[in-house]
Parts: sequence; C-alpha cells; structure tokens
Amino acid sequence: MKILIVEDTRVMAQSLKRQLASIGYDDAVVVTSAEEALVKLQEHDFSAILLDWMLPQMSGLDLLKMLRGTRRYARTPIVMTTSNDDRSDVLEAFQAGATDYMVKPYNLDVLTEKMGLIRKKCAESA
Repeated sequence: MKILIVEDTRVMAQSLKRQLASIGYDDAVVVTSAEEALVKLQEHDFSAILLDWMLPQMSGLDLLKMLRGTRRYARTPIVMTTSNDDRSDVLEAFQAGATDYMVKPYNLDVLTEKMGLIRKKCAESA
C-alpha cells in the first residue's frame, strides 16, 4: 500500500511514517501542505491518505472535500487526523467523506487498528 501522509508538523509526520513502517507499511510519502499533497496526488496513485485537519492555506477538510469531488480519489480511504475531538468536527469530517478519524496523540494500537480497517477497505474495492 502506498500511503500519503499530509501533516504540517514535520516531527509528527516523521513519527507517523516511522510508526507505519514498524507495522509493515513502509511505502509512505510525507508532505506538509495541501498544495504539496495535490502535486503528489497527480504524480502518484495512493492507496490511502492520512490527512491532518489543520494545514496552512488550505485546511485538510477542504482538501478532503476536493478529493471526494474527483473521480480518481472519490473512494480512496482518507483518515482525518487532528488534536480536536469535538463531536461536531468528527461529524463534519464524516459528512465530507472521511473514511475514519484519529485524534492526536494516538498510539501504535490505534494506528494499527485504523490501518487494518483501511487495508480491508482497499481489499474490498479491488
């Protein structure tokens, strides 16, 4: 699985990439903005996207909505990540098309569970 990590905090992004590698997902690309993500999404096909809500210039939620409006990424698993666990934000993310939602800081068990669900979803749509 090729995974795109969209996270504006470099330390958090690299930590997430290492955690993914430790559970067997070692094909991950890190970008720090929605604009960079859009470039990578044109250059490569990704099996899943881990998308931070709070990004500079364009929010992760806006990027999620944009991706769901495209044919290429309309069904790609997208997990929103944020430090905000407000129920209305979680609901808004799901209404916009998020596959799942992870609240930071998350531990390896949570990440393993979410990635297992994503793998299953990818297998179902293959």
